[in-house]
Amino acid sequence: MGIRLNCRCGRSLHLRDDLAGLAIRCPQCRKILQVPDGWLQGTEADEGVAAPATQGRSRRAASGTAGFASSLGRIFVALGTSLVFLLGYFYVAGVVRNRSGGVSETSGTDSYRPPPVESKYGFNSETAGSVPAVPTGLQPGKIPVPRFSELGRPVMRFPGGQLMYSVQAQSGGSIPGGDMQMFVYLPAELPGPATLPCVLVAPAGTILLTGNGVTDDYHKEALPYVEAGCVVVRYSLDGSVDDMDNPAQLEAGIQAFMKAEGGTVNGRNALEYVLQNLPHVNPRKIFVAGHSSAGTVALCMAAVEPRLAGCIAYAACADPEARLRDGLVNNGPAYALLMQFLAATSPMKHASEIKCPVMVFHAVDDSNVAYSEAQNYVATLKSAGVETHFVTAASGDHYQPMIDEGIPAGIRWLQQQ
Repeated sequence: MGIRLNCRCGRSLHLRDDLAGLAIRCPQCRKILQVPDGWLQGTEADEGVAAPATQGRSRRAASGTAGFASSLGRIFVALGTSLVFLLGYFYVAGVVRNRSGGVSETSGTDSYRPPPVESKYGFNSETAGSVPAVPTGLQPGKIPVPRFSELGRPVMRFPGGQLMYSVQAQSGGSIPGGDMQMFVYLPAELPGPATLPCVLVAPAGTILLTGNGVTDDYHKEALPYVEAGCVVVRYSLDGSVDDMDNPAQLEAGIQAFMKAEGGTVNGRNALEYVLQNLPHVNPRKIFVAGHSSAGTVALCMAAVEPRLAGCIAYAACADPEARLRDGLVNNGPAYALLMQFLAATSPMKHASEIKCPVMVFHAVDDSNVAYSEAQNYVATLKSAGVETHFVTAASGDHYQPMIDEGIPAGIRWLQQQ
């Protein structure tokens, strides 16, 4: 049983029974919704989709890494056999360049057994046995950079004089990232050319296999940087899904996110836009940041993009394979393919590929992504020789510590880089 709630923005929410009668925030439009006391039959949602604002966990849904092991399993099982085979077919045809015609499953341990294929995710068909890491393999540079709309007139002016603009990629959905959206924030005062730092921020709230859009009314992960004198670009991730119970939507979202190289194409596009169109930004002071699932994307960006000055990961899922393995294991032919993709987008696997400094922020009592996962990842970064700054919060759970302590610490850190 569960509670099914539809927001006026069009997002269909599937909530836990214990949220009955509480206030939650829609993860898409961020409006406060009242969960009805009456129970309607539906699919039980995971804790990342919605959490009661009255219990001090407001916005955890909006920024949490939504949809993890237990609920993912139910979601995929509900899709039925047709999705499993369609997903496998499209992934093999459109993403994996299969030379030998087959793939092998992951070993289920901390090591990874490369499948006997040659793919653009960098798996080596000649390697035998298990290896502790695989090449990053994500290649956003192979995807063309889209055309962008003009900066135009600002769509919002903040009390401090900061401005926000809306920018749209205009190359269409035929190429990954070809119709992504961005919001560009500029400080109230613009100094000379190539002087300002810039922060690229992806949206959180995904299942690590899909993307998400950006809205024009959520500024908590952007405005503090702008008030500190940074340019900020919030960018969408290909593969947004409105209804996770809709097989066609879920399949399309997974396919789009995969084709966008786990969101690194979107991040690369945002970076290219900044370099081409924002002359006030110092090209050597461009950072990437993200919370929860967006922190995972940020860390992948740091692994593939040498032009970044640094990466800030707030409460990030650093090991998506471990997180989702149990929830996906019963999905037949799709299992190995999905795990293969998660390996390609796993920060834990690709720490040695990161060449820029990294700041990791995590709350000790985070109930969404375990603090121990952050500790393990930081140890992995340091073992790989990555310059790492680990900042912790004593309490506050998954979202609020990022707002109260994480971003202020992130601003101080990037100003020192």
